[in-house]
Parts: sequence; C-alpha cells; structure tokens
Amino acid sequence: MSTKREFTVAIYANEYKQICAWVLKHQSLETGGDLFGLWSDADSAVIQLVLGPGKNCQRATHSFYQDVAYLEKVGSNLTDNDGVCHIGEWHSHHTIGLKRPSGGDERTVWTNMPKYGLSRFLLFIANIETRSYRCEAVSVGCFLFEFVKGTNQKLEVLQGKFHLLPNESPFRSKCLSVLKKGAECLNQNEDVKSLKIINTGRNMERPVMGGQKPRKPRKHKGRTVKRLKHGDGPETVNENEEEGMLFRIVNEIRRRCPFCVLL
Repeated sequence: MSTKREFTVAIYANEYKQICAWVLKHQSLETGGDLFGLWSDADSAVIQLVLGPGKNCQRATHSFYQDVAYLEKVGSNLTDNDGVCHIGEWHSHHTIGLKRPSGGDERTVWTNMPKYGLSRFLLFIANIETRSYRCEAVSVGCFLFEFVKGTNQKLEVLQGKFHLLPNESPFRSKCLSVLKKGAECLNQNEDVKSLKIINTGRNMERPVMGGQKPRKPRKHKGRTVKRLKHGDGPETVNENEEEGMLFRIVNEIRRRCPFCVLL
C-alpha cells in the first residue's frame, strides 16, 4: 500500500521575510538567490540562511542568473566554518502568476543535479500577490526535486509546507561581513521588520508576508470632453464628471418613468 509523499521545510521567519523583501525590490524582473541548511530526514529540511543576489547577477523578466563567484565565496565560508550546505535555490516569478517551477526551471534542476552528485534539491518560487491584499505582499512556495535513491529515476516534483521558526537565524549576524562583500544589496532591517504574516495560505504551503507599504490606487485617466457653459464658450470637464452627470440623468428618467428599466 503506497503512502502519499509529504515534505516540510523549517525556516526562520526572518529568513523567509528576507526573500520577500528582495522580491519587492524588483517587481517586474526576476531576482533570486540560494538556500543553505541541512536535510533533517527524508521528509524535511531546515534552512539556516537565505542568500540574496550577488552584484554580478543577471536578470530579466523571465530569467535570473546568480553571481556564481558570490555564491561560491559565501558557500565555502558557510560549509567550512558552520557545516551547513547549499541545498537549494530561490527565485521570483514576480507578477506573472506562475506559482510553481516553469518547464525551464525543472529542466535546469534535473540536468544539474547529477552533475553535482545530488539526489535531492529544493527550489523556492516567490510571487508578488497582486489581488486580495491592500498592501505589497509576497508568498513563497517550496518544491522538492528528488531521484529514487541510487537511481536516475525522477520522482514527481513535490510541493511542501513551511514551518516558520521564531526569532532570527544566528547565522545572518555571524556571517554579515561575508554576506556584504559582493552582494548586490542587503535588505535594511526596516524592510524585513515591516513585513508581517497576513495569510498562512493552505496548510502553510504559501505563507503571505505583507504590510511594507500600501499599494497605490490606480488613477483613472478620464478623457477630457467639452460642454457648453451658459453665457460663455466651451468648458472642459473630466470624463468621470460626465459619467456622474449621465448617472443622475438616467436616475431622473427612471424616477419619472418606472417602465424605463432598460436604461
């Protein structure tokens, strides 16, 4: 009897917020970084530190390439001094609406895993939430890529759940000087602290962090039309005002003639 595969990623809440803050800095381009931690067992991993983009990264609307030299420098320091490993990557799909790895993402991960002798790998996909929230908000999904042990047989890409750990990762302050050198930018404390959990998503699959700043309301660009002003020449009026006038006229007709239901 087969059992359903499940997977959980434990991550410090502030490290999750770090991802969200970086994503909000590039709202129409992809950005990304790397995940350092340990595999707890076959069904879980712990993320100790999230790495952001290096200064020589490359990004476009539908692609992100990490600064490899920056990744190698930080990765070597973390592995040699703290015993944590590079177990995954993250990147954003900003507002394009794709909340899982693209076909290109999957091909890249599956192709590179055997090159580095990896049997499993994590990929986080972050999205800017454009609906339902009155503030800038980001959610992140975690996906496990895994081969059957001892083979090159691919298991189905599995979406996991998050377990947000309280407080801050001790690794960030400890490695701050290493993180700074070669980084494109580090998040300011206020960028991270201003983010709050506003929705835990379905079973913690995609916790939503928001509250950094209110979303600006869209301005309605009404066209300018002409109307005659008593005793003068033409006067300009915004289309919104014209619509208001039309609404009042229609209501007046309805009041006088209740049978005009089609107006």
